[in-house]
Amino acid sequence: MPLKLIPPGTRKGNKFYLILGMEGGIQYEFSARTTDKILAQRRLVAVRAKIAESAPPAGKNITFAQAAQLYKAYAKLKPLEVKRLDRVVSELGRRRVAGMTHADLVAGANRLFPGQAPSSLNRNFMDVAACVLHYSAKSGYCGWLRVEEFKQPRTAPRAARPEAMGALLARTEGKRQLLPSAICR
Repeated sequence: MPLKLIPPGTRKGNKFYLILGMEGGIQYEFSARTTDKILAQRRLVAVRAKIAESAPPAGKNITFAQAAQLYKAYAKLKPLEVKRLDRVVSELGRRRVAGMTHADLVAGANRLFPGQAPSSLNRNFMDVAACVLHYSAKSGYCGWLRVEEFKQPRTAPRAARPEAMGALLARTEGKRQLLPSAICR
């Protein structure tokens, strides 16, 4: 559904005109901040122009770096996440998202982080690349790619330390603990 104006009072008691719809595979909904129809129409035209210049049209072959920039604008990333994304972009930035395969991701992870543990490869490369590719697929820039992570060894359960068990027993000794089923009676 293309972008259109929603008059005041018709959607959740809105005070102003709303701009609502989908453009380039992305859903938009925000206030035009005016009750004047002519000003709202001008704002709608300005929004369409800004969207047209900022994002490539759906279906266009965009690079991983372009998709990462769009993802950065969409997701509120923390500084560590931005750093990880920039490292992945340095490796995959020139490749087209529409032609990427799982083998490209595995090769890129092994080139960028040689000799790292599978958990590090997943956290620093595969998860980041998957976020960008899945965002690109939702936006219509490429098909959906199921990203399989590197196999990680299962963590072995560890016994509690004796001093921790002693502290626990000292705290609970002599007190009767009620189970949830006993409380409900």
